Amino acid sequence: MPSGPTQALGTPAVGKRLTGVRPAYTPGASTVTMRWYRVSSTGASTQIGTGTSYLVQPADKGQRIRMCATASRSGYRARTTCSGLTSVVAPGAITLSSTPSITGTARVGRQVIAVTRTWSPSPVTLRYQWYRVNSHGTAAAIPGATRNAYTNTSADKGHRMRVRITGSKAGYTTRAAWSLTSYPVI
Repeated sequence: MPSGPTQALGTPAVGKRLTGVRPAYTPGASTVTMRWYRVSSTGASTQIGTGTSYLVQPADKGQRIRMCATASRSGYRARTTCSGLTSVVAPGAITLSSTPSITGTARVGRQVIAVTRTWSPSPVTLRYQWYRVNSHGTAAAIPGATRNAYTNTSADKGHRMRVRITGSKAGYTTRAAWSLTSYPVI
């Protein structure tokens, strides 16, 4: 007979770990198997893992998760208890170790390069967009300037450069980070 609740504890978000709490059993169970299930909005369950914890995956986003514990002992009928459903699994959060920066020479015909540190969890797909910033601080996207490096043109003269880097990963919220502006292009 189980005593206490069966629970799935933790934040239901991609990349986070949920921990299962099983009840105590009387008489003591010789084996307890913990299984994790993804539950769709229609109630369909799919087993997604076993063990005392589960790392939430991108495929779980938008679904709910439940943990079931099955206790067995020789001479007794197996008993399964399940946790309630978690809230809907949220997308994970992409993190960045520092603000992107720009290296290179702010001169027409010379190249500037976007420098970015660690985006987590790896791998993260990065997209770049370079901007020309006028003396009023207004940034305008430069058409076609979508690589990590950009060669300054005569249209950039007198402007500062800035780059926006966007990181994306399946199951995670897209994150954008802006560099500080460069020196004015001469």
